[in-house]
Amino acid sequence: MSRNAVPSTIIALIALACVPVLWWFATDAIPPLTVIEAQSAGNRLGPWMFTWALVLVGCVSALGVAWLAYSSGRMSDAAPLSTKPRNEHV
Repeated sequence: MSRNAVPSTIIALIALACVPVLWWFATDAIPPLTVIEAQSAGNRLGPWMFTWALVLVGCVSALGVAWLAYSSGRMSDAAPLSTKPRNEHV
């Protein structure tokens, strides 16, 4: 593992660890749908759906950051591109 791969792997693991933490906070803070439907004061279904959509966007974003960080660390092991012109036969 190269020097650049270790921090990238750590960042990827931290981003992956954010997904269950986000779900834990969301399930603790957002009331269930049955509670929202039982309330007669105001239309709260829209904000409830928007909040869960934000949770899903956060999860997808954390997975994307983890994937980018992990692939960045793996690409640091790749050989650099050659600047020499190729011998192409005509």
